[in-house]
Amino acid sequence: MAKIYVASSWRNEYQPDIVRFLRERGHEVYDFRHPAGHTGFQWSDIDEDWQQWGVDQYKQALTHPIAEAGFKSDFDAMQWADVCVLMLPCGRSAHAEAGWMKGAGKKVIAYQIWQEEPELMYKLFDGVFSTAGEICLFLETFEKEQAIAEGKTAEYKIEKWKGVETYTPVFPDGAIMIKVDDAIERPVAIVPMPVGGHERGTEIQKENAALIAAAPELLDACEDALPYFDPDDAVYDTLFDVIVKAKRNI
Repeated sequence: MAKIYVASSWRNEYQPDIVRFLRERGHEVYDFRHPAGHTGFQWSDIDEDWQQWGVDQYKQALTHPIAEAGFKSDFDAMQWADVCVLMLPCGRSAHAEAGWMKGAGKKVIAYQIWQEEPELMYKLFDGVFSTAGEICLFLETFEKEQAIAEGKTAEYKIEKWKGVETYTPVFPDGAIMIKVDDAIERPVAIVPMPVGGHERGTEIQKENAALIAAAPELLDACEDALPYFDPDDAVYDTLFDVIVKAKRNI
């Protein structure tokens, strides 16, 4: 599961909802309102009249022990997290946090439920989403990419295929297309062509999949098809996994 920093505002009444939503799906989520072991930072903890401060008072307050502790809590969480969800509407702090996290090489997405003024520089981020379902899909993709990068994926295997067809590839940099063994050509996944030719394909592939040679352009077609599958369908996982492998190895 992903480690997520939700960057938002105390004035955003929906921030607790997205924190709860993500936690219910197994993700670790930092909640700036309720950090583990203490309460979230607010300027009013230093001075109830903080909105009347001048610049000098503000600069002095930045070094107050409460401000130092609040900054450390949030910044430690920013460094810990893999993903930042910038929940709109929000202010300067949340945008500074999202910008730092993107610069640190972390994934950053903007979550916009309501109509907002368009912002060109959100193109720096990894996506702008308007539904929780889109966030779930993004996180699922991120987790699988992380697992592959860390070498934690299981041995690739396709089950419940009715037969096997093997065709010698004619494309030196081609791919293997996996289809249902029936009269209708329905490609559902691809794997990279084994180095040295199809003879080096795995026994699992030969026993459990229908294999035919296909041009590399099939990768684009499969990527275009991915959004039309239900993420809860096993075929979606199969298609996603082989697309990632194809991109890494072809």
